[in-house]
Amino acid sequence: MQDALNLSIGLQNEATLLVSLGRLSEAQRAASEALRLATEEGDEEAIRYSHSRRGWTASLSGQLGPAALYFALANALEKKMFGEELCSGRGVWWAELLLRSGHPALTTRRTKANLRICERKQWNEVIACCHSMLGWCALAEGRLGDAEVELRQAEPVLRQGQILFWLARLHVTAGDLALARQDAPGALDRAAEALALAAPRGMRLVHADALVLRGRARLLEVQADSPARALDDAEEALRLARDCGYAWAERDALFLEAETRAAFSARHDSDNASAATREREASRRARADAEALAARLLLSEEDLTAADAKALEWLKDWAKNAKK
Repeated sequence: MQDALNLSIGLQNEATLLVSLGRLSEAQRAASEALRLATEEGDEEAIRYSHSRRGWTASLSGQLGPAALYFALANALEKKMFGEELCSGRGVWWAELLLRSGHPALTTRRTKANLRICERKQWNEVIACCHSMLGWCALAEGRLGDAEVELRQAEPVLRQGQILFWLARLHVTAGDLALARQDAPGALDRAAEALALAAPRGMRLVHADALVLRGRARLLEVQADSPARALDDAEEALRLARDCGYAWAERDALFLEAETRAAFSARHDSDNASAATREREASRRARADAEALAARLLLSEEDLTAADAKALEWLKDWAKNAKK
């Protein structure tokens, strides 16, 4: 029994590492096997952890329906065991899904609840991740000053603790904040920081995000070679994202490609009509692909409610079977 449970825990940790390396399919397999072993042993804590990892991996892969269900299952167990919603790193992963899929206000509320729990338990590293998530939420809602405050609280803790995956992600968020303020040099600095952490360590998800950030900053610079350099970033980010199965960076890279090709088209309008037409058509195709993907990367309130209902039904069945 203990060997199976230890193996489940090892697979959960392996899944987390694989996510940071952008090996999402392998991470999902590891988390699923961890869940199988935990379920066989009837260990609710390991089941909860495994569902959370499956949810995080599925959300990064763009499988939003399954991700919502996996997190709802983990949350139902969390409430059963402790009377609280998902907290710690599991709560941060869940918050990421909610924010990315269009629910910044809900994400803020749940992250603040997670933060209170983490502060009570003095989980300093997760406290920093919560502040980073709150900064991301504030940015999504256009509260730029609040975003800066939250990110400033998170950064020194992540840096001192050498929490490099989350520190690199924070640099990307801070770079997006700089872009929102039309600060191209600031965004480029943050992109360079993120790339310096991500590229040599094989953290391909953050690598792709940082390339998109750098490309957007280059377009904002409006230098003579800005479109060409931004297109290089878009194409490399798209390659990485598709290799990892990272839906969010694929979407963002396609939008960046559309912007850069539109810039090329505008540049050629007066001197090369055929080149302008080619770039305009390439921009249209990239934007259409980006918009089609973006439309799939949303969860409605009804989707979340349905996931919660399925999780409660599962919990009832689980309790019945446990009594047998």
